[in-house]
Amino acid sequence: GGSVDWASFISTDSTYTEFGPEVEGQAMASLDDFLSEAHQSLTSLCLQDSACSFCDVSTRTENPAEV
Repeated sequence: GGSVDWASFISTDSTYTEFGPEVEGQAMASLDDFLSEAHQSLTSLCLQDSACSFCDVSTRTENPAEV
């Protein structure tokens, strides 16, 4: 077991990204509006690095129909 930590955030218009301290300097995030996809990549990983990833989408109004 381990803890749940956030890795990255990207704004809906891709103008702002923020990364958690565990992946700062190793992570990149991008959006593909045409395909409605979000991407996150990590570099410089070690054999000891492992994780389960989850994606969360939030809307300003919390209306699921906006996702």
